[in-house]
Amino acid sequence: MSDPKENMALLLQSETDFGLGLLRQQNLTESLVFSPLSIALALSLVHVAAKGETRDQIREALVKGATDEQLEQHFANISAALLGAEKGTQVNIANHVFSRTGFPIKQSYLDTVKKLYNAGASSLNFQDAEASAEAINKFVRENTGEHIKTIINADSISDDLVAVLTNALYFKADWQNKFKKESTFKREFFSSADSKREIDFLHASAVNRNYAENDQFQVLSLPYKDETFALAIFLPKTRFGLSDALKNLDSASIQHLMSNVSNELVNVRIPKWKIETGLGLNEALQAIGIKKAFDQSADLGNFADGVYVSKVTHKAMIEVDEDGTKAAAATTVSISLKSAMFPVEEPKDFIADHPFLFVDEAGTTAAAATVVLMMRKSAKPQMKSSIDFQADHPFLFVDENGTTAAAATRVSVERCRKSKIIKENYEFHADHPFLMSQILHSTTDFGLNLLRQHNLNESLVFSPLSLALALSLVHLAARGETRNEIRETVASGSTEEQYEQHFSNISTSLSANNEKIEIKIANHIFQRLGFSIKPPYLASVQNLYNGGTTELDFSNKEKSAGIINEYVRETTKGSIKRIIEPHQISGGLVAVLINALYFKAKWRNPFYPQSTSKRTFYSSAASKREIDFMHARKVFRKYSENNQFEILTLPYQDETFTLSIFLPINIFDLTNLLKKLDSVTFQKLLSNSTNTFVNVAIPKFKIETESKLNEALMSLGIKTAFSNSADLGNMGNGIYVNEVFHKALIEVNESGTTAAATTNVNILVSGLRMSNRTKKPIEFIADHPFLFVLSKDNNPIFLGIYN
Repeated sequence: MSDPKENMALLLQSETDFGLGLLRQQNLTESLVFSPLSIALALSLVHVAAKGETRDQIREALVKGATDEQLEQHFANISAALLGAEKGTQVNIANHVFSRTGFPIKQSYLDTVKKLYNAGASSLNFQDAEASAEAINKFVRENTGEHIKTIINADSISDDLVAVLTNALYFKADWQNKFKKESTFKREFFSSADSKREIDFLHASAVNRNYAENDQFQVLSLPYKDETFALAIFLPKTRFGLSDALKNLDSASIQHLMSNVSNELVNVRIPKWKIETGLGLNEALQAIGIKKAFDQSADLGNFADGVYVSKVTHKAMIEVDEDGTKAAAATTVSISLKSAMFPVEEPKDFIADHPFLFVDEAGTTAAAATVVLMMRKSAKPQMKSSIDFQADHPFLFVDENGTTAAAATRVSVERCRKSKIIKENYEFHADHPFLMSQILHSTTDFGLNLLRQHNLNESLVFSPLSLALALSLVHLAARGETRNEIRETVASGSTEEQYEQHFSNISTSLSANNEKIEIKIANHIFQRLGFSIKPPYLASVQNLYNGGTTELDFSNKEKSAGIINEYVRETTKGSIKRIIEPHQISGGLVAVLINALYFKAKWRNPFYPQSTSKRTFYSSAASKREIDFMHARKVFRKYSENNQFEILTLPYQDETFTLSIFLPINIFDLTNLLKKLDSVTFQKLLSNSTNTFVNVAIPKFKIETESKLNEALMSLGIKTAFSNSADLGNMGNGIYVNEVFHKALIEVNESGTTAAATTNVNILVSGLRMSNRTKKPIEFIADHPFLFVLSKDNNPIFLGIYN
């Protein structure tokens, strides 16, 4: 950026992109107005406070490609230029820093914002929340011509709040060519194909006005008496095509259209309107790249240490009538001590009030344990008991604060006697069908296939990862067909080395220290005193899965069960208290292979407990009930969809862990859809989620499930391991898998896881050909939704939608 004109053009284009980026985060089916300039000026105060990546993200969002100095000079120049408005145009810009009495803001920061943005500073007794809110609101009222009366309420003055950075902006101007009041009358405005209403329209017939168009928009630019200010109306050529047209509208197109308007003969029909909008902007700003400032790792060290941006609030109004335009805006940035993160605002409705599938990608309180009971080939295998997992309704779980989950898997190994395994009915009740998964892509099919073995009409939870890790201990023990069946079922297509490395890597990476979440994975072998397990097997378990071993006197059944259960309790932080009963320690039992998994995390954006309320959950066409739902209105959340599912993905504070909710579009079709859902579609939906404006309503819940999985695993292809022909020779001779038992728990709760010419006489320029006098006027009839821009030298000050 060396040439000044080129610099200004690039800065203008970047600033326009900032406005468009914010606009696309809003609900475009309703009228709205906001001021990108007011927001940018408030964020400029934060930019001065910020250092490092926090500062870089703000600069790149506001004026991509500029230096810090260019950003500061740009917005300082804009403020000065606006305040120099002429010909009766009134512009007021005011910036102020309100801080908590006694809080030490660095003097160098206050000096800089005073020099660049003429920002004042005041200290307030935030202990008196009412008086503090009134002082801030009074400043806003006085600087917006009394049009913005409140920007903050007493409830927003929290104990953690240390400062409120405030911008107020006011604009009032008369048209260069006013509309005649007697030409104002009612016309129909078409909001959508099935919605219209009678409103006042301003009219001007056969008048020369600044006009441009392209394939998508007609653009009418109406100048004020100070012609450096203008209101541009972008009217989509497709009557109800505004939302689609905005997807393709970029800053270059906007600037090109506004710069290339020419004097044309036009019939003008535009609404007379007034719009007021209030917005919470945390999620929108994060969606366009300003993330660090809202995080506990924010660096606002030029302002003070240990603070971050907790909330950005914006209010704007615009009134357009026969005489001209009045507009006002105010933006506040709340700076708080780093102690708690506050979620932000606005949407698409995601109401999980009917059966859905959920997937947890690590960010919930969760625990899992898997037990593999290994027996000598002599005792008759135990019969499979039915699983009864009852849930009030099918759903994916999520808590306002995060999630708690636990799982345990037990594999019993016995000596083998030739006998036929008796298959029983396997019942998996899921009142609200959903899936939770904490395993990587290669085992998605394993998890989905296992899910499909169950009754999806009742709530259930299981951990494919806990189960896969327990089976990995068996895979090491197995040889030949026994080993191949396990590998192909759990990670089809992999080699033995790839299989082992895959689960070893998962176990290691998840067990690594993580300040933002709690996660623990433990593998252990409890063996019968005197039973000889081959040393190479134990060494491999230790090297690959950090698995330990303990000898127990299985003849003392109570004590042995107590030791195993205590191991699981400790690993899952008390979430799973028992995985084995004394009577299950039979004479033929030689080893119990255990995996236990625990996970606990808080939401990146917690739900507010006060927003939890009862609503109806529809389990089926004939069944519904009232349960607690957590709500978040007008928020940006990760969302994707196809023709079968809507998917909401909720990240935890460590954003590599998420909870995804697959909500069927057809309300009671979850069971049928799961039959068709494959890993490719599943992963594509998770990978393609984007920040979307949504209204969220999801149940608050707790689910506990225990399952004997012999039959389910055999139906998926692991058969030999359960038979007398099992070959677990890497562990010991003459043994087989007697039982695979799994317990899981998940809990989701509050903590975790916003022109008419006077008397119009057309005077033609000398030399204009006579034929132009009779040229048919271009029809510009704004009777359906449109975008508008109020600009200074094509620099957007207000952007909005009329609908």
